[in-house]
Amino acid sequence: MAFLGLETLAQKSIFCVYIGLWVSYGLLNEYAKRSHIKFHSATAVVAQCVVKLVLAVGLFTSQDGSLGKMLELFKLHPKLFMLYLIPSGLYALYDILAYVNLALFDPPTYFLLLQFRLVITGLLHQRVFSKNLNRNQWFAILAVTCGCVIKTIGDNAGAVEKPIPFFAYGLLMVQILSSTFAGVYNEALLKNYDKNLSIHFQNTVMYLDSIVFVMVCLALGITGVSFSTAVAPANLRVLLQWPVLMMVLIMSFIGVVTSLFLKYLDSVRKAIASGLELVVLPILASVLFQTALTGYLVLSVVLVAGGIYLYSLPVAPTNPPLALQKDSEDVEDEKSASAV
Repeated sequence: MAFLGLETLAQKSIFCVYIGLWVSYGLLNEYAKRSHIKFHSATAVVAQCVVKLVLAVGLFTSQDGSLGKMLELFKLHPKLFMLYLIPSGLYALYDILAYVNLALFDPPTYFLLLQFRLVITGLLHQRVFSKNLNRNQWFAILAVTCGCVIKTIGDNAGAVEKPIPFFAYGLLMVQILSSTFAGVYNEALLKNYDKNLSIHFQNTVMYLDSIVFVMVCLALGITGVSFSTAVAPANLRVLLQWPVLMMVLIMSFIGVVTSLFLKYLDSVRKAIASGLELVVLPILASVLFQTALTGYLVLSVVLVAGGIYLYSLPVAPTNPPLALQKDSEDVEDEKSASAV
């Protein structure tokens, strides 16, 4: 049986590209932080929304039809704008908090604690798609939770140059909840709204909603900066520095790849892919930035990786295969005929 049910080349490619993009993003953010490159997260998020929209429209016109066809779809599916307000708003909030939290945490800690998504995603996916968790998956959730707790304790154990502030963990939990609810909700829309509707059209609708949501946040001052500040020439020029520009582009591509992931896989395996990042990231961060591989970190990685492995184990079907069911029915019919 294929690992994690990744049977086709497309599924394997989506899975690997998703992990690679997130690891690259974490390393670039750490490089920018160590290089003292400062930029407004709101400015980066506005740029990401625009790039995502351009990508979605470009993919639609290259694969699904003209702009005229897209306008026709807008007229046929007006309620999609309302449906996508929820995930687009949550994704935009997630993007903003991703920049904020990566500035507060080191990359290994950030991605490790982010694995609480697996706990919440598993429970929420079970509720929305009526898929009950098996015993292995509950043990996996326990292992992931323990790994995250151990890493959190290790952050503030002994002498630490820059302890992580308590409020940062609250911000990270908000980010986790935003990502989880948005992912499961988006998966339900991609798979249940209209299976024949172009995924690139649905992405276009979501990114238009994201731009509206970000503009509202800027107008209300939720991000801490105004719209004029976010698009000020000085702040926009910072985005042209190659580490920041690469982060914006990577986050934009992640948006497109995430939709493909949810369309052809599911939110549970997306959470597992996110967990696999932590196996690669601490090693690369140690090599590139001399990040210490502490005992707490190693134990946490082992627990989380083990939990991910348990979660990925195949589950024996609760009902017998259709062929066995059919044979059983045939036997019952023969018995009934003999009795008559």
